Amino acid sequence: MKKILNFRYLLVALFVAVSLQSNAQASDDQVKTVFVFNFTRYIQWPTNESDFTIGILGNDAALEKAFIDMASKKSTSAKKIVIKSFASASEAGNCDILYIPRDHSSQFSQVKARDLKNVLIITEKAGLGRQGSGINFIEVDGKMRFEINKGEIERAGLKVSSQLLGLANEV
Repeated sequence: MKKILNFRYLLVALFVAVSLQSNAQASDDQVKTVFVFNFTRYIQWPTNESDFTIGILGNDAALEKAFIDMASKKSTSAKKIVIKSFASASEAGNCDILYIPRDHSSQFSQVKARDLKNVLIITEKAGLGRQGSGINFIEVDGKMRFEINKGEIERAGLKVSSQLLGLANEV
């Protein structure tokens, strides 16, 4: 009887822990989408008449939902924000921002080899800023921060505001 009760407590504790972790992941994704939206205000893309497209490398349903939720509430320069998912680096392209989540960082070098023009590449793994990501999310003292590789952003044909540079760790 005692073992059954202990097992039930353990089961409840596991469900609570998984629930809390899922909520933390969701809020982390939501924070990142707000950052990404705000980046669009401080980076200038060449003029085009089409929608503003944010591509996500990989099939992360929670991250995609967070981006779709953000896109439904926001717009950039009176353009509609469209969210696309790409299963692989070879498919990634035809977007204004390409977001590479940590789980798909192994495909970063394949994306870089494609030499995408007018595309801001955003990553979330330590070291990718120095390797050629335009913006890379990092953790500093337990808080989410971001680093900017100004040279890479300019090489992509984009212009970054000095205000945004002032908020970032520049690499």
